[in-house]
Amino acid sequence: MATEKKQEASLQCIIEEKFFYFGVFNANQELIESDHLDISQGGDLFQNPYLITAYMDQKLAAFEFTQVQFGIISQHFSLVPKAVEMTQAAHWLIPTTEEGAALYQDELEHLNVLYHAPKTLIDALYSKYAGASLQHIVSVNIKNNQGRSGVFSFRINGFQLVQVNDKRGNLQYSNIFKSKSVNSSLYFSLLPYHMHQLDRESATLYLNTKSDAILNEKLSKYVRHIEYLGLDTILGHQSELTADQLFQLRNLALCGS
Repeated sequence: MATEKKQEASLQCIIEEKFFYFGVFNANQELIESDHLDISQGGDLFQNPYLITAYMDQKLAAFEFTQVQFGIISQHFSLVPKAVEMTQAAHWLIPTTEEGAALYQDELEHLNVLYHAPKTLIDALYSKYAGASLQHIVSVNIKNNQGRSGVFSFRINGFQLVQVNDKRGNLQYSNIFKSKSVNSSLYFSLLPYHMHQLDRESATLYLNTKSDAILNEKLSKYVRHIEYLGLDTILGHQSELTADQLFQLRNLALCGS
């Protein structure tokens, strides 16, 4: 009996401690499948990789993936100069108390991003998808924001990612904070202007979506120039993912294209 041929596609996944979401893109960069796994009521995806792998087995059996990329969201990271070797770079990170955490490093053009991630989980994902790549969400956004000057403030599922690029579009600062309210997003969006003594009349603020009208209205009272970088994802199916989640999946996909 002939088996049904699987559809070729690329897979982009973003992993948090309590939340996991994915997008499947065809050769035309059209999103043809997506979903999420939310265990915020109890559990830990970082320490229980079978929750993700079993979920993927159920949801993604119809596809043959030519490319698989994982993005991890964690506050345990540091920006490290290129000259610092991996063996020495660990001193740049605050020691983690997370059980089974290992060191990983993303090599970027001008610096490296060092971060802790759960080794059991990463090993399980690599075992399932040979040739898959892993990047910290900060690395993904540094790559995609290169060349633009100003402040970047992206809402990511209960987190706020902020970044500052100098007048030549090169990275000066990046961080990620827990943020679940409009007021906290407002605070973290304006914080880089204070930290780096930037002029709110001239330094552009880049946001990832127009969807939060209340936040955007408040920000417009403090910053003159605001631009929205929301990527126009081509939807080939009815996705339940938010605009913020789709934005990060497309950012991750662009890193591999």
